[in-house]
Amino acid sequence: MIDRGIITIEKIIALGDGMGHLEDGRVVFVPRSLPGERVKIRVTRGKKDFLRGEITEIMEASPHRIPPRCGYCGGCDLQIALSDCQTKIKLDILQDTFRRAGCAIPPVETITGSPWEYRSRFQFHRRTVPPDCPAAVGAIRRMLQKHAFSSIKLARWNLFAGTGGVAAEGLGDPVCEARLLDKTFRFDVGGFFQSNLPLAERMIPEVCRGLSGGEALDMYSGAGVFAGFLLDAFDRVTTVEQNPTSVAWAVQNLREMSVLSRCTAFAQSARDWVKQNAAARFDAVVADPPRTGLEPETARWLCGAKIPRIRYVSCNPVTLARDAAILCGAGYRLSALRFFDFYPQTHHLELLANFDRRED
Repeated sequence: MIDRGIITIEKIIALGDGMGHLEDGRVVFVPRSLPGERVKIRVTRGKKDFLRGEITEIMEASPHRIPPRCGYCGGCDLQIALSDCQTKIKLDILQDTFRRAGCAIPPVETITGSPWEYRSRFQFHRRTVPPDCPAAVGAIRRMLQKHAFSSIKLARWNLFAGTGGVAAEGLGDPVCEARLLDKTFRFDVGGFFQSNLPLAERMIPEVCRGLSGGEALDMYSGAGVFAGFLLDAFDRVTTVEQNPTSVAWAVQNLREMSVLSRCTAFAQSARDWVKQNAAARFDAVVADPPRTGLEPETARWLCGAKIPRIRYVSCNPVTLARDAAILCGAGYRLSALRFFDFYPQTHHLELLANFDRRED
């Protein structure tokens, strides 16, 4: 087996690695490479259908390559590229993913924010807490630089910087608070919440734009963020969230907004909820699933329920493209697609897809 070679990086794939071919035709995935670069590589792992490699020498560098700003954790895998190049790489990933799924997309709107000091939420391992992180918001950076988390003994722990300060598991009060537009949300530091608050504030109006009516459904609803804003335009909102702690916080948040009486909260998975509520009908649905996307049962229910408008928030273009193909094959039109650059310097994308029911 060839364990070394020279390849040209053809593109960046959805997981962030560059892709090229060895002389014998085998595919190699190479981290921290850029499109068009010619590199010497050493094969580090072999699989049946592909290889993984590492760069030993950059023979022809991309004109968009720049020195990395940080070398601590390796998470910022695109910091080697200029910002415009990062955006193009992500849009190319998006286009390629939908093409492979057989789903046409409309022109993509790109929404960007600060390239550094944007991230409010982290999970750290005890032995890998960096002394600094230029992607972190200022409050977290200052605490890292002061080694303020050195007393935490947990093997893995979360922290969040919000309007109420920095909360960390194993260090004081674990309750977080975040102000988004005109509403305040509280939640446990171990629960899910968006990491880029300024861009979350720009996404929320786009999710809710054009939606109004009697009944809305907020699936994978977390601490009730979208529900809180949907209740400004709907008579009633149903939330579905399988994490009981998040459901409890959502109920409390909506109670403090004085809108809980117009909300019905279900503490169960979307899969179980659709099985038990197959006949439920709504004027609109907001879905914000995990990286795995919609469960098959949930996708089938959405297709059959014929809800006029679906707003789908996704952090994974692969599962979004898969689910988009399913919805478009069941009578929906992908009317708008927006890329929110929640995670500059990384290959990750945050996406908002608008699906509208085609008239028969």
